[in-house]
Amino acid sequence: MWTAKLILPSDQTHLLASRTKKYNINLTGYPISHSIIKKRLFVTIAGIISGSSENKKNFIKSIIKDKRVLKIEQNNDFLVTKIEQPSEVHVLYDPSIFHIKPILVDNNGFYHWTIASWTKDKLIDVATMVHKYNGKVKSIKQQKLHNITFTSILPALTDKQQRALELAIENGYYNSPRKITLKQLAKLMRISYSTYQFHLCIAEKKIIPSLYKKV
Repeated sequence: MWTAKLILPSDQTHLLASRTKKYNINLTGYPISHSIIKKRLFVTIAGIISGSSENKKNFIKSIIKDKRVLKIEQNNDFLVTKIEQPSEVHVLYDPSIFHIKPILVDNNGFYHWTIASWTKDKLIDVATMVHKYNGKVKSIKQQKLHNITFTSILPALTDKQQRALELAIENGYYNSPRKITLKQLAKLMRISYSTYQFHLCIAEKKIIPSLYKKV
């Protein structure tokens, strides 16, 4: 199997990435279907948004107003939407290409793709498109896959539990060595140390057993 890791920057006109940057959120998900009608590319995407409650609300309000959004359905942080994308990215939707990790649209306005194909030439086509738009090809190599990661709904967390966990991940609390302390995270969330520690602990107790059962 051939695999590729790619990063593509966006400009202010892009539907999703311009708004993840503006509202400081992250979006992870998969394209679940697509169609090309009269040279226009339409893609249905299912994903999960993460960030502060206010930023997520503003993100959703903003994309709903965009004419390129044909349909949208939201259930808490889970989002399914049908959008029109630039026709030049159609190479990403070749039937011989599949995503082995969720697409990440980060809060700096970058797309992160990890894709695979049985043949290298299809990945080269994508890499050519990425270079054209000043993106970066991190790797193209032949390897045996050991896993494919799918987006799934996490155990139900309260807004505060979810935000506590997101801040810990985003700021390197789980890195080795850690990049931030619980007291610093509590300040970022603007709550007391003990309250933050409580929310994070409960979130971890919900998440870790759930993930272990899926391994």
